[in-house]
Amino acid sequence: MTPPRPILFGEALFDCFPDGKRILGGAPFNVAWHLTGLGNAPLFITRVGSDAPGMEVRRAMEDWGMDTRGVQVDPTLPTGSVRITFVHGEPQYDILAHQAYDAIDDPLLPDTLRPAFLYHGSLAVRGAGQTSSRATLQTLVQKLRAPSFSTSTSAPLGGGVTTSCAGSPAHIGSSSTSTNFSTSSPKQAQQPSAPGNSSAATTSTP
Repeated sequence: MTPPRPILFGEALFDCFPDGKRILGGAPFNVAWHLTGLGNAPLFITRVGSDAPGMEVRRAMEDWGMDTRGVQVDPTLPTGSVRITFVHGEPQYDILAHQAYDAIDDPLLPDTLRPAFLYHGSLAVRGAGQTSSRATLQTLVQKLRAPSFSTSTSAPLGGGVTTSCAGSPAHIGSSSTSTNFSTSSPKQAQQPSAPGNSSAATTSTP
């Protein structure tokens, strides 16, 4: 019998800084990353664009030994991104609307899948409608019938939202939700200890 696997659902995105630096993250992505490093074989369900950033997401997951079967590719929407600017030394997060992670389809799950739990991010469930990630998540919860939980932040319910928070950028300080410990690669490859993303863990609705 196959062992139970954690299921992660939601956003994979890049934090984009004014100096051109981009940091890959998203709360559910970060959790899946660390669980992989700990040998828990999670299944991460997300959606990226048919673009260069989307290829980067998939390549990073493959290099880290993550299962990419849950990664969908959207032909029109871009891979998720958050534009970060600084005002008086404080970061401002512009969470863009209409990103690929807003349109996650009902995934084709492995026949042998035994879910240990379902964890989802808050950004991916901000939309509404039959083709939204929120609707897909509701269907998935009923289908898996596994314990489910999410980040502790409020989920934006529509459109983009700009928020600010005190603290260091993601490439200096790690997210309090999911990047507060380091792991080693299951492939022993030279990889960062955590992709690091602060936007998914620190934003809230106005």
